[in-house]
Amino acid sequence: MSVYRHSAPSQSSGILFAEDFDLPDALPALTIPDPEPEPVAPVYTSEQLADACAEAYAEGRRAALEDAVVQHRRACSVSLEAIAERLAAAMESAEAAMDETVQSTAKLIMTTLWVLLPETCSRHESVEVTGLVRHLMKDMSPFPAVEVSVSPVCEESVRTEMQSLPTKLRKQVRVIGDEDLAEGETEVTWKTSKAIRSRSRALSEIEAALRKFDLLTLPEAGAAAPDDTADATAKMMEQLNAR
Repeated sequence: MSVYRHSAPSQSSGILFAEDFDLPDALPALTIPDPEPEPVAPVYTSEQLADACAEAYAEGRRAALEDAVVQHRRACSVSLEAIAERLAAAMESAEAAMDETVQSTAKLIMTTLWVLLPETCSRHESVEVTGLVRHLMKDMSPFPAVEVSVSPVCEESVRTEMQSLPTKLRKQVRVIGDEDLAEGETEVTWKTSKAIRSRSRALSEIEAALRKFDLLTLPEAGAAAPDDTADATAKMMEQLNAR
């Protein structure tokens, strides 16, 4: 009969995890040395890396400068467009203001002249009638007898002014005061025809022309009354000086 005896395994440095096999703690742990890395041959030299870095820097700088130029041009374009729009709006506003100022000034001047016109016509009526007679008689040959009918208010001044005519013409002129004629109306009559001068008709035509071009600001048609002429003129001059 054979007897088998269990014997403890011999200690060996090749046993892993001795503590898992209830071995004494005195057994040394298995150590596996790290393998040495194999040397890696460099792919690029240091000069090549330096050249690559320099090229990459140059390329990045060039791209950044191009982008900066594009952005700058875009910003300048946007700014110039905004400036152009504002200048156009400013020009329109300035032109509108200028047109309004010119129109207002023209209205004021024309209205002032309109207020003064009746009085001016009245002061120079005899001179105007005499000039009309002189012009008509020079165009007639031989000189006919001419009859000048005026309102009694103007009769004396017309007679006095007729003295300025040459003697040959003056002898052919006869001045008559006509009660049916209003102040500012004159009729020059000769054998074959007649000429009529009407202050009211002339003023109406002037007023119509001024109103047609919106150059008169009087609320009502017609000339200012003689008593109101000075006050109206003073007001017009105050407005003109205020500008």
